[in-house]
Amino acid sequence: MFVAHLRFALAAFLTFFWSSLTLLLCPFGPRRAWLITRTRWGKTVMAALGIDWEIQNAERLRNPAVFVSNHQSFLDIVLLPAILPPEAVFVAKREIRRVPVFGIAFATSGGVMIDRRNPRGAIASIREAVATLPKDWSVVIFPEGTRSKTGELKAFKKGCIHVALATRYPIVPMAVHGVRELTSTPGWWPRWLPSPGTVQISIGEPISTVAWTPEGLNEQLAAVQTAVGVELSRARAAWARSTEKNRPVSSHIMETQSRPE
Repeated sequence: MFVAHLRFALAAFLTFFWSSLTLLLCPFGPRRAWLITRTRWGKTVMAALGIDWEIQNAERLRNPAVFVSNHQSFLDIVLLPAILPPEAVFVAKREIRRVPVFGIAFATSGGVMIDRRNPRGAIASIREAVATLPKDWSVVIFPEGTRSKTGELKAFKKGCIHVALATRYPIVPMAVHGVRELTSTPGWWPRWLPSPGTVQISIGEPISTVAWTPEGLNEQLAAVQTAVGVELSRARAAWARSTEKNRPVSSHIMETQSRPE
C-alpha cells in the first residue's frame, strides 16, 4: 500500500511539474507548449502509476483525424495524450479548469473547453476551435460527454459529427478497456488509487466523412457509436486474454480443484 501511495504522489508531482512547465512556455506559443509537454506528461505519469498499454492497429493513429474514444476513467485524459500524435487538440468539459494548475495549463495550451449543459454553446466552441486549427492537426473527443459508470457505452453527443463536417477529416473510432478496472479494484484497495496493470486499446478503421451531410447527422452518429462499440468489444477480448494469461498458476490449480467431478 505504501508503494501505491508513493506512485500516486509521484504521478501528482509529475502532473504539477509538466503543467507548470506548460504555463511557463505558453507565452512562446500555447500549441508549441502543448507539443513539448503533452506526450511526456502522459507517458511519465502512466509509468509512475505502473500502468502500461497494448494497442491493436496502432498504425491507424495518424494525423489528421477526429479521434473518437469511449470514456471510462479519469485516467483516459492521461493515457490518450501518451499514445496519440502530439499534434492534436482535446475537447473536454469546462469543469477541468477547476483542477489546480493542470486545468489552467490544459485550457491555456489550446484545450477546447465546453459546457455540457449548453449544447449550442458547446458546438459553437468546437466550431471556433476547428476554425483556428493548424494544418494537419487532429481533434480528440469523448462523445459520451462524461465517464461511463458501468463500462458500457453511453449515448453519444453530436459534437464529433460537427467536427467531422467542419474538417472533413476521417473519424478514427477507438476504445480503451482496463482503466476502469484498475481504478475500481475490489476489496481493501482505495477506489481513487489506480493499481498497476496493462490496459488494452483497439483502433478501428478510419471512417471517411467526405460525403457526409448535415441532414444525415443522426445516421452518421449511430454509425460512429457502433464502430466504437466494436472496438470496445475487441479491447475487452484482449483484456480477458491478457488477464487469463497473467493469472497466477496457484489460482488455476485452486479453480480446477474446486470444480465438481
